Amino acid sequence: SGLYYAIFYDSSVVKGNLGAPFAGSSWSIAGIAVSLNNGLWSYDGWNNLNIVAGDLINPSVNLPLSIWTSMVAVVSLYILALVGYYAVLPK
Repeated sequence: SGLYYAIFYDSSVVKGNLGAPFAGSSWSIAGIAVSLNNGLWSYDGWNNLNIVAGDLINPSVNLPLSIWTSMVAVVSLYILALVGYYAVLPK
C-alpha cells in the first residue's frame, strides 16, 4: 500500500526520501562482519536444523531447496515493506 500511494498519489515523497538512500553509510569490512555476526546470533533457528533434517525424506535435496526458497521470499517481502515505508513516511 505504501508503494501504491507513492506511485499514484504523491511521487515527491519518494524523490525526497529515496533520493540518496545510502548517504552516510559505512561500507567497511569490519562493519559488515559485525552486522552479519549480530544477525546470526539473534536468529535462534540454527539449533533446530538437525531435528528438521532428520524428519525429511531426502534432506540433501529438500533442505537446501526449502532454505533458499524461504530466504528469497522473506528477503523480498522485507525489502518491499521497507521501500513502501520509506516511500510514504517523511524523513
